[in-house]
Amino acid sequence: MIFDLYWSWYEDYNQHLIEHPSKTKKEFIEDSKKALKEVGEEYLKQEDSWAGISDWMSAAYLKLLKIGYKKVKVTSWGLFGGYILDKDSLTEGYDDVEKFKNIVGDKLYKQAIKHNEKLEREIHEK
Repeated sequence: MIFDLYWSWYEDYNQHLIEHPSKTKKEFIEDSKKALKEVGEEYLKQEDSWAGISDWMSAAYLKLLKIGYKKVKVTSWGLFGGYILDKDSLTEGYDDVEKFKNIVGDKLYKQAIKHNEKLEREIHEK
């Protein structure tokens, strides 16, 4: 089973995907709580800045690896940017709009621009 050990706070996210061939969700949660307690003193000894849950959770992750959990190997693929496609999206140059356009093709890309232009006009007419 694959488990997600994480810490988050608004836009911050610290995630560790791990797996174990025989552990249940309940056992994973209990192992995680136990690991947080067991690594606490060592974490605090080595911490030369503010103590926080994010780094403490990472220390617990390393403990879980020592007791039989394995890191999950994930293949990721995605695109960055292009939140709202408009006629200037390609000229901004800091995101993956060009890659997206090459994938979906010129026809669909232009349809998206027209769709958004129509929506923009409707918003301003109200």
